[in-house]
Amino acid sequence: MTTVAADFRGEVGERVESAPVPVRFETMAEYTRSVSEPGYERNIHTDLEIARQYGLNEPIAEGRMWTTLLSTLLGTALGRAWLSTGALSLTFIKMVKPGDLIKARGVVTLVQAEPGGRRVQFEVWCENQRGENVAVGN
Repeated sequence: MTTVAADFRGEVGERVESAPVPVRFETMAEYTRSVSEPGYERNIHTDLEIARQYGLNEPIAEGRMWTTLLSTLLGTALGRAWLSTGALSLTFIKMVKPGDLIKARGVVTLVQAEPGGRRVQFEVWCENQRGENVAVGN
């Protein structure tokens, strides 16, 4: 993730993190329904029967939930600049299930002076209650 932020005062190595977010089936299903196209409301994120058809023991959380959590974290760190110049690239590497506790974290890896502000880059990730990364990116 790289953005140009006029007001960012952090330095390389600075860490940011969210409060832990408990994962509940009801929240997963509501989120997925709110962002799904019509006809896609029943899926591996919202329906136990469909999840089992795909070899899962239970529904899993949608990756876009963690994109949202990390975007909120970066918006808090970078302010308005995140909305106008921010970019985020993520890889989802582990399934998240109801009962998990997810925390978003990041570390500043680059701060460089540029016209209009400072170019800032973060490495970011979400991890579960066991300290396992479930999403990683920059």
